[in-house]
Amino acid sequence: MIEKFRKYHYALIAFIGVLTITGLNAAPLKILDFKSNQLSPLVQQQVCKNLASLCHEKSTLLSIAVDHGELWILSQNKIVQFKQQHHQLKLQQQWEISIPENDEFASVSHYIYPKLFPVAQQRYAIARIDEYSETYSEGGAHIERASFYGLRTDGQLKSLINNYPFSFNRIIRACFSERDYATSDGNCHDEDQLTLDIRPINPMQWQFRYHYNLKLSPASDSQQKSHQGNRVINIDLTHIPTQPDIPEAWNFHGQD
Repeated sequence: MIEKFRKYHYALIAFIGVLTITGLNAAPLKILDFKSNQLSPLVQQQVCKNLASLCHEKSTLLSIAVDHGELWILSQNKIVQFKQQHHQLKLQQQWEISIPENDEFASVSHYIYPKLFPVAQQRYAIARIDEYSETYSEGGAHIERASFYGLRTDGQLKSLINNYPFSFNRIIRACFSERDYATSDGNCHDEDQLTLDIRPINPMQWQFRYHYNLKLSPASDSQQKSHQGNRVINIDLTHIPTQPDIPEAWNFHGQD
């Protein structure tokens, strides 16, 4: 009887250990989306009372309501966390992301991506997107690069990922002669694009899924062929590569 109890006891300990290791007791990490027009007039009034700087005329308040009475607000480059206590909102913490002034002449702009990316349970990061536009002869490109910052509990930011490819769309002219137009089958441009899908898979670990598509004109002089490509990369947020391991053509910064 004692021996059976010991075996049962050891098996129970082993089972609990498996639960702990695999994280079955932890809630799955989810990316949270900021959305507009979710705040009731009463809640918005409380938000403005706590932090008047959020509520000037030009500001648009985006929000996320989380379990346990937690409310996140995004307004331009400010992220604010509130907690509901006794039917009142209480300011918990706020962060401000540095955004350079937009340069209209250089076709450069910046914005905060309206999502919270989890780095661990109840810990998040935010992304700043830098946009670039280029114009070519009968073509052009639109490029986005992303930098991610961890939101520390003391209101400071921790730089996590710097200047990673986020997306681009590029169109390059392929027809220059009558023969090119005759052989183009109505398509006189080479086009390629890159998109990124981000998935949190474990605390301090994200999965980046890059998708690339190249479509060439029949008149193109490119040595490549039209194709699609995918690259899945697990990003350890404690040891982040300077740049992701993707083909050079996918990591397009713009023309020098």
